[in-house]
Amino acid sequence: MKKLLCVVLSIMLLMASTCFILTFTAFANDQGPESVYVSSSGNDNNSGTADTPVKTINKALSLVANGGTVHVVDTLKLNTGTAETDLFIGNKQGKNVTVTGDTLDFSNIKHAKLAEHLTFDDITLIFTDNKYLFAGGYSLKINENVTVNGVLNTVFGGSLGATCSSTDITLLSGTYSGVCAGSHASGANVSGNANALIGGNAVVSTVYGGGYSTN
Repeated sequence: MKKLLCVVLSIMLLMASTCFILTFTAFANDQGPESVYVSSSGNDNNSGTADTPVKTINKALSLVANGGTVHVVDTLKLNTGTAETDLFIGNKQGKNVTVTGDTLDFSNIKHAKLAEHLTFDDITLIFTDNKYLFAGGYSLKINENVTVNGVLNTVFGGSLGATCSSTDITLLSGTYSGVCAGSHASGANVSGNANALIGGNAVVSTVYGGGYSTN
């Protein structure tokens, strides 16, 4: 009887500790300031307050709480170099973040790939021709009060050459050559639902419901 009681107590303690770990993980994901500020003159060693902004968008996204807001203080170039490159925007923490403020400059970013659930609100986004934006299994929303300069080639719900889960795109402003709710052609796949809502002031030349191919 005592042996059975010890086994039951051990199981109960194990369940309690597992519950604590899961609760702590979820709680920790929401920690951080509700507002984080980022500026081209900032420093990533700063705390991200209005007086001490960080320098890069990904540092700001790593600091802000789930459900919080990143404030872009001035024109922030996501690629300060001269060579064209790809960029993950976020840190794959599963956060829902609103990005607002002055200007995000995507110039020289060939493939911009989301790594958080992002809503762009009351901000200017600068794109150059023949560039791509991948939601990559995360949710992307560009609100109607966003100014989008330049024509973005294609917005994909999926990823570039990789399988991702369900994704959600909402475009209410900007001009796009194409929008693909699903996957990219290069070995990519969306395993769940692929949703795309286009409205407001958004102008799209071609909409693809599923996979996209240039062939």
